[in-house]
Amino acid sequence: MGLKKILTGIGFLITSVSVVADGGVGLGATRMVYHTEDKMASMPVINSTSNQHYLINSWVEDSNEVKTKDLIVTPPLYLSEPNTENALRVIKVLDNFHNDREKLYYLNVKSIPSSKDEVDGDKNILQFAILSKIKIFVRPPGLERIGELEEKLTFKVMNNDAVIANPTPYYMNMVNVFLDDKKVDSIVLQPFGQKTMAKGTKKIKFQLVNDYGALSKVKEVIHNN
Repeated sequence: MGLKKILTGIGFLITSVSVVADGGVGLGATRMVYHTEDKMASMPVINSTSNQHYLINSWVEDSNEVKTKDLIVTPPLYLSEPNTENALRVIKVLDNFHNDREKLYYLNVKSIPSSKDEVDGDKNILQFAILSKIKIFVRPPGLERIGELEEKLTFKVMNNDAVIANPTPYYMNMVNVFLDDKKVDSIVLQPFGQKTMAKGTKKIKFQLVNDYGALSKVKEVIHNN
């Protein structure tokens, strides 16, 4: 009888979905808000399998998706047992944050399935490590999240370009975006930032994702100038 070989890490599946419903490792939320006055923020990691161990490797990247020292994750590496829930803790190390607006980071959680040699025949099984990547919004004191942020966005023409602007100190994650009834990719607007749309755009329709991953009401904005 030969060995059963499990090859791990040949490729990665990247996901931002929270809990894996049909067995696997998932996160307890699709985003994290870190209030800078708090010592830490936590994120549940759930292993919903009945018999699979996973090595969990976690780290934080900045908005350019480069590993940062501003925030660390503890534990950065641990073994997840079947049918267990653990908590990752994100802790600020360098106080490199804004005082008047949010700052964006990314929490990366890679779950690597364990490999085990068994003597039940010659089988080559390909397993994938899953990389879950979610946004971390670092929020300074005094910025309490307000409702109906979609009402704050402005849509206007500047130098013959259609521009949507975010005049607030919050990141706005726009999904289900339609430009003149044509669906486009989601848009992330930085605090006090703006984005130029396709020339000739007259109407934009979208929803925002809130702190809990829920969607706002559908908002439609039309400019006439």
